[in-house]
Amino acid sequence: MSGSLKVGGSELINDNGGSGALQWGSSVPKGSVIEQFASPCDGSAITVQSGTYNIESVTSAQTPSSASWIPITGSAITYTPPTGTQTVVYEFHSNISGDQGSDPVIASIRITIGGTDVSDFRVNFNDFANYPGSQPFTIKFPFNIGGTGNAATGRQATWTSGKEINLQIYEYSSSFHVLLHNASYWENSSTDEFHRPTIGITALA
Repeated sequence: MSGSLKVGGSELINDNGGSGALQWGSSVPKGSVIEQFASPCDGSAITVQSGTYNIESVTSAQTPSSASWIPITGSAITYTPPTGTQTVVYEFHSNISGDQGSDPVIASIRITIGGTDVSDFRVNFNDFANYPGSQPFTIKFPFNIGGTGNAATGRQATWTSGKEINLQIYEYSSSFHVLLHNASYWENSSTDEFHRPTIGITALA
């Protein structure tokens, strides 16, 4: 027989016959956070209800090659939502700038899940200033679960095992070099400083 415990009006249940960790049950109010984690991309292992997730370690700026889709370092995570999840919110933050001094930026970014491009998601960075410097960017995207799957919107019909989410970048050409995870012109100088990206997941009931 499974065990249960009332906590603040919600029921924690034991799904494995009375032994092991208690987990949120079906009485969790819709829209509530079932689990959430966030971390710098520093190689941490983060343990939550659904398992342990190894965060990629990013230790230097990234310069993508031109005219091809390149994974953004630090952005990949293979995630399995807890039972009862209807939306998984993925979030990634870093900096983007032009490389080689005064290079402007033209680059496209896409998000994939399970190797499939979410085609309704489109982000393009365009900066034609002579000295573009760097700018922060945050990618936040919700993946809904249930119903009919839709590759264009990222909806998953079911999601009961690990699926990799990641970001990829496409540099326009070698004349528009991009530098990721970098803060350029730091403290009013031409110095470049490393900016470590961060990643997070929120599972909503």
